[in-house]
This record gives sequence, structure tokens and C-alpha cells, in this order.
Amino acid sequence: MGFPNSVKNRVLIDCRRHCVLCGKFCGTHIELHHIKQHADGGKDTYENCIPLCFDCHADVKTYNTHHPVGTKYTEVELINRRDIFYREIQEGKKVVIDEEIAAHFEEMLVILQHLFRVETDEIGAIKGYKKYPFSYSDLRKKIINSTPENVDHIVKWLTEHRCVETNIRKDAKGEIGGSIKITKEGIEFFYQCKA
Repeated sequence: MGFPNSVKNRVLIDCRRHCVLCGKFCGTHIELHHIKQHADGGKDTYENCIPLCFDCHADVKTYNTHHPVGTKYTEVELINRRDIFYREIQEGKKVVIDEEIAAHFEEMLVILQHLFRVETDEIGAIKGYKKYPFSYSDLRKKIINSTPENVDHIVKWLTEHRCVETNIRKDAKGEIGGSIKITKEGIEFFYQCKA
């Protein structure tokens, strides 16, 4: 058996099609996992469901208790992680990707990557990030396989989600210019998406 459509719909809406464990947007590549398996008395209920990407689903599902390596996910941990994830979405603390922006996911990562550099120490450990204003007109030209209008759409979404700060304007000729700068939240979001 599987989850009824009413449960599936509620879970997919609540998680916005993101994996609850790693946080990445999954689109159609998402599994609805039984926290407590049928064989152990688990039911096809909302409370027993956790949305996972294929990789996290494999980690949760294939742990071998007869040859333990690492630490198995427990039912309690899965439930708490799911509930925290849902709460962060509801409170606006977690940036989630909708299906429209997911169509431009790779371009979004390229845009964000252009806006900061990682600073490391002598052994390669991350010390911090160098953020700097970037010419918006240059950015619109740099994103390969994308139109300037797509870049505008992505940047508008990133601005609305506080991932970037912009000073975009049109000059006397009607050309779009100004600057764009990544925020601390934008860097965190970038690494969340790369996970």
C-alpha cells in the first residue's frame, strides 16, 4: 500500500517539494517515506510520512542493522526534523524554491556563484566570504544559455527572498544597469542548494 492522495497532497504542499533532511528542491524526484514501516505497524498517515530526495531516501531506507556503519536515522529524529522543516517554511525562515524558479535552478546557482568568493587560510580552511557589488548589466551578459529576461526574473525572486540586494535602474537610454550584491542569507541559500 501507499499513502492516499489526500496525504500525498498535504505533504507535498507542506514541504514545497523539498527534501526534509538535506533541504534541496526535488521537483518530481521526491519520495514519500514511511517513518515507521508497514512491517513494523506503520500506517499510511500524514504523521507517518516524511518527504525525501532519492539520496536521503536511500540513506534512511538501506541502513543495515546487521552490519552497522555510521548512525541510523531514528523515527524520533525523522519526525522532529520533518516538523522543524515544516515550521521553518511556515514562519518564512527557510527559503524554498517554487516550480517556476526550479526551471531556472542551474542559472540561479551560477548567478549566486558570481557574487562571492570563498576566502581560505593557508591550509584551505574557509575563513569567510568576500562579497562585493557586481555590475548588473555585466551579470545579465555573463549567464550563458540564459536570456537577460530570465536573469531579471531570477534576480527578482532572489531579491524577494533576501538572497541579494540590488540597486537596479534604467539609464537615460533605457538600458538596465546598477549593481547587485549577495547577502549572508544568499550565501547560506547557495550552499543549501548545492547540498
